[in-house]
Amino acid sequence: MKLGVFLSVLILLGGIEIFAQGGKKKIFVVAGSSHDKAWTNDIIAGELENAVVASGKFTLLSRSAMDTIIKEQKLAQSDLANPASAAQIGRILTADYALIGKCLNAEVKNASVNVPFAGTVTKVKLNATVQMQLIKVETSEVIDSAEYTDKAEKTASNFGSSGTPGAEDFRAMMKKFAKQFVDKLSLSIPIEALVVLIKGSEVAIDAGSEASVRPGMEFEVYSEGEPIRNAAGEILAYDRTVHARIRVARVEPKIAWCSIVQTFNENGQPDAVPSPARIKRDQSVRQVGVSSK
Repeated sequence: MKLGVFLSVLILLGGIEIFAQGGKKKIFVVAGSSHDKAWTNDIIAGELENAVVASGKFTLLSRSAMDTIIKEQKLAQSDLANPASAAQIGRILTADYALIGKCLNAEVKNASVNVPFAGTVTKVKLNATVQMQLIKVETSEVIDSAEYTDKAEKTASNFGSSGTPGAEDFRAMMKKFAKQFVDKLSLSIPIEALVVLIKGSEVAIDAGSEASVRPGMEFEVYSEGEPIRNAAGEILAYDRTVHARIRVARVEPKIAWCSIVQTFNENGQPDAVPSPARIKRDQSVRQVGVSSK
C-alpha cells in the first residue's frame, strides 16, 4: 500500500493525529521487551503514556495507530526496542519523537522464611531494571537514555491477584520510573521560541501555555553567528552569543511574559545591572532550566 493511501486510511479510522495540538511536539510510546519479559510491555507502555499525558508537554499519538503500522510493516514486538524501527514507525505517524521502554530484568524469586509466631512463609522478591530511550524520529538519534532499578519483597499472599507474580509491584516501580524519565525530558527537548516584544524590563516570547511554557521556566536569549567547521567542511556548531537570561513571570496561550534575570556584554561578562537594550526582537530563546524561586 502506498504511504499516502495508508495515512489516509488511518486518518479516516481516527487513529492518528496529523497536527499537534497547540504547537506541542508529537510523541508516541513503544515497549519492546524480549519474549520472556513480554508480560511487562503493557505495563511499561501504559505508565509511560500516563506520565507523558500528565506532563502536558507533548501531544501523545494513539497506540492503536501504532499497532496498525506495526502490522502493516510486519514488525515483531521485539523489533520496537530498536531505535531505527521506532523511527520508521514515527515517520509514518509524522511524530517528532519516540519514547521506548524496555524491561531488561524482571526477576521473581521465591524463598521460604521462618517468621516468629507465624511459622514458615513464602517471600516473593522482585528485582527489576527498565531502560528508557528518547528517539528523535527525523534522525533516529538517541537523545536521552536512562536505566532504572528497584526491588520489592512481599509475602506470596500479598502480591495481589494479577495472575503474574510481581506484576503489581512492577507497575508501581514503572509508575515511578516513567515520571522520573519524562520529567528529564523537559531539558532533553527544550522549548525554543523568539523574542517578539521588549517592553521596559519585560520580554515577550512567542510560546505560551499551548507550548507547555510555565511560570518559573528560564530561557537563554542568544544569536548565532558563523558556523564552526572541521577540516572536512562539516558544520560542528555555530558561534553562539548569549545576550541574556530571562524567567517566565506570566503566561498567555500563545505568548509568555518574562522578567530579565541577567544580561551579558559582547565578551560574555554579566552586566552589573541588567540592560534591556541587549535584547532585540527576533532573537532566539531556548529553555535552560526552571527556577527554584
